[in-house]
Amino acid sequence: MAVYLYNDPNDCDYDYKKIKKWFEISASFGDVEGNYHYGRMLYDEGKYERAYKFILYAAERNEKRALALLGDYFKLKDDYNNASKYYKQAITCNNFNAAYQLAIMYLEIKTDDPKEKTLYRNMADEYLEKYYNLFSDEIKDKAKPLLGKKF
Repeated sequence: MAVYLYNDPNDCDYDYKKIKKWFEISASFGDVEGNYHYGRMLYDEGKYERAYKFILYAAERNEKRALALLGDYFKLKDDYNNASKYYKQAITCNNFNAAYQLAIMYLEIKTDDPKEKTLYRNMADEYLEKYYNLFSDEIKDKAKPLLGKKF
């Protein structure tokens, strides 16, 4: 019930505190969805350290949104190795957003070394291509004019 209420964009009268409480209860019973959603709500509130254990629980059970959110968590901490690890795991679960986030992370890494800059740019290109390839052919056809000749 909490997932339905939390995800219904037409319901502006939902009680955030009640929904959060239901996700917390669900998480306490070991429910993967409950752990992800409760962790997500904590994360969105800026309670990153508290959110971590709930998100990790869901990620360890291959919840693809939780895997990508762990990537975000580690990126926030400038721990690019762990961010990359979790984004890549999410990509293997067909989370296209993780491919995009990983590409952006590589583009944002600051370095003065020209070889490293080239390496990160190439890695970003690789994951942007993976991001593109996860979409359906119909979406790809619509995107081609926007993306240019590379794709």
